[in-house]
Amino acid sequence: MKLAMLTSSDLDNDPRLQKEALAAARAGHDVEVFCRVSPLSVARQTWKPLKYVERLRFNAALARAVIRAQPDVIHTANVDTLVAACTAARVTHAKLVYDAYELWSGYSSEPTSVHARLMKLIESVGARRADCVVTVNDKLG
Repeated sequence: MKLAMLTSSDLDNDPRLQKEALAAARAGHDVEVFCRVSPLSVARQTWKPLKYVERLRFNAALARAVIRAQPDVIHTANVDTLVAACTAARVTHAKLVYDAYELWSGYSSEPTSVHARLMKLIESVGARRADCVVTVNDKLG
C-alpha cells in the first residue's frame, strides 16, 4: 500500500507523525511524507491576509504533489492541510484518514472570528469526507 502523510509543519518538529510514518514503513507500507521543509515550501507570512494566500498556495502545491504520487491512502493530521488532502483523495480515489490530534477549530481565542468559523467549516466538511477519523480520545470524536 502506498501511503501519503501530510503535515503543515517541518517533519523534525512533528514527532508523532515521525512515529506514525516509521510504524507504517515497518509494517511494509510505501510511505511518503509531504511537509513544510521540502520543494513545497512557501515563505510563511505574518500579515493575516497574506497568511491565507500563503496557506492556499501551500495547499495547492501539496495537493498537486500528492496527486502526482498516486497514493492508495492519504493521512493528514492538520486542519490546514485538510483541503489539500480532500482534493487529492477525490482526484486519486485514495482513502482519506483525518487524524485529528486536536480540534483545531476549538483553539481560537476569538471563537466567532472569521478565522475560527473558516477552520470549523474546513474541519467539519473534511471530517465528513474522510473515510476514517482518528482522535486521541472519545471526547474529540
